[in-house]
Amino acid sequence: LGTGGGGASAVTLGSAQVPAANLQCAVSGAWTDIAVSCARPLGALPAGVWDVRVWSAEANGWSTAGQVTVAATVSLISASGDTVVPSAASAALFSGHGGGVELQVEGTGLGLTAEETVITVCGIACEPLSSNGSQATCRTPAYTTRALLDSMPGTFPVEDLAAYAAVFATDRETQDESESALARRAFTQAPDEEVELRDLDGRWRTRDTACFFAFDLGPERWARVDRARFFPPTAVNRRTLVASALLEVRNLTVGDGAQLADDDDAAWTVVGNMSEVDITGETVAQAWSTFAVDPPVLAQAFRVRLPSDACAS
Repeated sequence: LGTGGGGASAVTLGSAQVPAANLQCAVSGAWTDIAVSCARPLGALPAGVWDVRVWSAEANGWSTAGQVTVAATVSLISASGDTVVPSAASAALFSGHGGGVELQVEGTGLGLTAEETVITVCGIACEPLSSNGSQATCRTPAYTTRALLDSMPGTFPVEDLAAYAAVFATDRETQDESESALARRAFTQAPDEEVELRDLDGRWRTRDTACFFAFDLGPERWARVDRARFFPPTAVNRRTLVASALLEVRNLTVGDGAQLADDDDAAWTVVGNMSEVDITGETVAQAWSTFAVDPPVLAQAFRVRLPSDACAS
């Protein structure tokens, strides 16, 4: 325990300055100036690296800290009346893809509250309902696989993915609420309400490279993309400037794209190119242009990449 143990009045796990704010370790045996023994049930000790310290009421201070590492273990999992032991070779639980099943996990090192507990099912967060250190419950998430989608064509509704966005962003290095709002407007407002690429002071963004609006669904969600749509500006000169705009998608945590940086073009797959749409007069048609994505792709992030001329208008 280091020095400072004389006159000790508590042994705790944690780094809070106030003794009562840490986890208490029940003292067993006699105190000495150099050693003390204590015990805390594993079922009441969450996983993590804990500072072990002795509080001295006499000295009104802490001893130097040692550390102990606690790992979480799972001994039993139950759902819908079925129970499995994770270590068994045939351990498996089955339910529908819709989620909503209450899952119970028993073991050690679990959180003392639901807020301290993270459980995943097939890599997707399971909504925590309760936890007391040795037993936790959560509600399973919906889990849609590509095989399921392919086997049931037309069963799942086609939806605008922007409604499920976790993050909206632009190409600017510094992202703040104004940049997020700009990208959000580009994907969600009515098509006859144009988005002008102006800075907060009202000046045009003078750019010599392409720029983009983007959003992503977060690392735990993905979508099967089978079509993309783009509505060009109403002004003829602006429609001309966006005639080579690209609609692109990428992955954050699945597939090859997950290993590449956001600004690496190889991470992005083009699913729509405005140069391929119908031309009305000298520019693209003033209407929705729809691109079929065949075969469909799985994606977690989406962007409209504009040519440099369009970024300054």
